[in-house]
Amino acid sequence: MALENSQLYDSIHRLFEGFVRASVSAIETRDPATSGHSFRVANLTVALVKRWTKMRAALYAGVRFSRDQMREIRYASLLHDFGK
Repeated sequence: MALENSQLYDSIHRLFEGFVRASVSAIETRDPATSGHSFRVANLTVALVKRWTKMRAALYAGVRFSRDQMREIRYASLLHDFGK
């Protein structure tokens, strides 16, 4: 049962990942001048968050993001132009 649930979870994750990538690609084909923008934003955002978690400044001390939170941040940054 646990193996089946794990496989189902992985399948859903892959399906959602495919939906996000297809959505971003569709959005970006409308304007070739900004092609790749959403992926660049996502890469920079994730890099910034990773750097942020390594900061030792008192204001940011203890700020950590789980793997799921990092995935959510990545999806949010990928889809930031979705409503346009």
